[in-house]
Amino acid sequence: LDAIHANLATARELARGRAVLAAVKANAYGHGLVPVARSIEERGSAEWLGVALTAEAEELRAGGVALPILKFTPTFPDDLAAALAAAVTLSVGTAQAVDEVAEAARMAGVVADLHLKIDTGMRRVGADPHAAVALAERIASSPHLRLAGVFTHLPISDVPAGDEFTVAQFAQFDEVVTEIEHAVGPVEWVHAANSGAVLGHDLGRT
Repeated sequence: LDAIHANLATARELARGRAVLAAVKANAYGHGLVPVARSIEERGSAEWLGVALTAEAEELRAGGVALPILKFTPTFPDDLAAALAAAVTLSVGTAQAVDEVAEAARMAGVVADLHLKIDTGMRRVGADPHAAVALAERIASSPHLRLAGVFTHLPISDVPAGDEFTVAQFAQFDEVVTEIEHAVGPVEWVHAANSGAVLGHDLGRT
């Protein structure tokens, strides 16, 4: 645990004091989901936790962890009620996903926080940059949703040969975020830098 906290402190220092999200998916990468998350919360080593599965978030809540949780992956409709009950912030990248969360939030009587994921190059999950503004407006127009964040993933930020690709990704992401904020107003959480980017790039927004 001390090593994990030291790593998170290094990440925060390299990110010039910005908020830190600790990914604890896959049983905290084998270190123990709840013990690691509890320790992070107790020591204040990170402001957010990241998971891949709703079940992981449910386990954290059952273990008494109260930190905000971001689910990185898309959520299927039959899983949405459980995710919202666990106060999970959901990632979306399509109009269909936005509408499904809006309906689930309406049924649950809550306003769901969403982070809009932009695909800047990984080509797996996320919105096409050209569709991002329309999706942000779709979220902002729903009384059951709040656009709480915008993010992307930098898949080869830890590979020196990928430096040019990563820098181009971040430049595109920054441009899209500017367009989104022009359309719908300021976004609370804007994030992109994974461990590779924090360690190997100077990509922080001012």
